[in-house]
Amino acid sequence: MSTPFFLLFRRSIMDKINKFLKKIFIENGDVTYRLVCKDGFKISIGASVFHHCDPCKNKAWPYKSVQLNFPSELDDLISDYVQDPKEMGNVYSYVPIDIVNELIEKHGGIVE
Repeated sequence: MSTPFFLLFRRSIMDKINKFLKKIFIENGDVTYRLVCKDGFKISIGASVFHHCDPCKNKAWPYKSVQLNFPSELDDLISDYVQDPKEMGNVYSYVPIDIVNELIEKHGGIVE
């Protein structure tokens, strides 16, 4: 039985963000990166033993979830993952890769 088309698309998006994280790590040695989207939205993304992510390991691509920090504006897509809803510049723990990809696409994609 072949994989449905929509699952192939979701996997390619997941692979895109994980490849981006891997590229940033290889180029800079960074486990946290300030991601900038084409519409100007900015957010820090982290995945390592020091972050709230799954797996909680260094260089463990593909990650199932990552930690997000300091969004330039609040976004409903990630509001369920915030540690302290009263603060915008807070930690967003264990945000699923699918949600991160949706957030990035909503804001026009990554400026590379």
